[in-house]
Amino acid sequence: MKKLLIILLFILIAGCSQSAISKKSLLGMNSIQIVSLLGTPNRTYKVENSSGSREQWAYDKNNVYVYFENDIVTFWQIGGN
Repeated sequence: MKKLLIILLFILIAGCSQSAISKKSLLGMNSIQIVSLLGTPNRTYKVENSSGSREQWAYDKNNVYVYFENDIVTFWQIGGN
């Protein structure tokens, strides 16, 4: 019974994650806050230059993309393009 409750709780949390993302503004969050909210990204891309760093994090499960400048979210989207 305990295993069933854990599985149901996991399914409930996983199903709500995209809805929670769409209702919450990620702008201004840092990478630690994003990881605590969305978990570890599936892919990351980073570019560094004299003015700082830019990163894109991709979450395949929710089709979410988060963009950082100097570790602060400046843009995010659900879905590609």
